[in-house]
Amino acid sequence: MKFSTPRRVISSLLIFCQISLSCLSLFATTAAAQSRDTEPPTITFDEVEETRKGDSQVFTVTAADNVGVDSLEFFYRFGSDQQYAISVMRRIGGTDLFTFTLQADDIPERADVIQYYLEAKDEEGNRTLRGFSFDPLERVLLAGSATGLAGTEQAKPDSSSLLGSLSTTEKILYGALGVVIVGALVAAAGSGGDDDGGGSGASGVPVTITVDPLIVN
Repeated sequence: MKFSTPRRVISSLLIFCQISLSCLSLFATTAAAQSRDTEPPTITFDEVEETRKGDSQVFTVTAADNVGVDSLEFFYRFGSDQQYAISVMRRIGGTDLFTFTLQADDIPERADVIQYYLEAKDEEGNRTLRGFSFDPLERVLLAGSATGLAGTEQAKPDSSSLLGSLSTTEKILYGALGVVIVGALVAAAGSGGDDDGGGSGASGVPVTITVDPLIVN
């Protein structure tokens, strides 16, 4: 069957339009794929491995992205037998710094460790993990000096160890205070001997003096 010339022209135009639309659609899809953000955020921070028990725990990290960080979540627990709690870290001003404070009252008294990991997401949904739920980061909680000495008797330092630990200024003040006290006692003893008519007074009386050190900060 033969088509007339007008029908051939119309058919050719329709085919050309379909091919053009297909090319435009492919070009738009390729351009959108090229402009789409596929780069995940980055998380960097100085990990604190040990800290003192009984204090509030502050976590501060830097999270950056080529477009923008949408959220940064902090997952934490106090032992491998517990479920993770979730908190959203707060951005500090318009910077890339994020912070979260775990208050001391929210930490169990018997807790010896904080296990945690972080998850950052950008505006396209790309995400980055620092640590994992099955392999978390850890911050060990150590007993402070007051807790460690509670219930134990502290030994009193002897005079030799005490003098050895003094600075030069403290030793000078220590000696000066001793001389003043010795002079005052000798003068008092001598005065008492004169009143009794004994002459030399305290020359034969042994005197024992204990002087506490004068500490200068």
